[in-house]
Amino acid sequence: MGNVDATQRAGVLFIDFATPRRTRVDVRAEVRHDELLLARNPGAQFMLYLHVDRAFPNCGRYIHHVERQRSRNHDITAWTNGHREIRDGVSRSSR
Repeated sequence: MGNVDATQRAGVLFIDFATPRRTRVDVRAEVRHDELLLARNPGAQFMLYLHVDRAFPNCGRYIHHVERQRSRNHDITAWTNGHREIRDGVSRSSR
């Protein structure tokens, strides 16, 4: 994870193409090699833990508008690998 190992800092950008809006989140980041979690996520090489320092709106000026579409084959359980807390949070936000 390069810079995260060196600085323990990261910036995360969430983009909503439908509105268009962006939210910037500055975080303290920690790379962990938690064997239990790695075993539950085949193919994962590490876990990245993020601790939010601040979140703020970011200019959406250059975001191209894209309409939201729902997939008929959308299986949130498979996407979250069975993690109930993630699945419940995603389900609430997509209503």
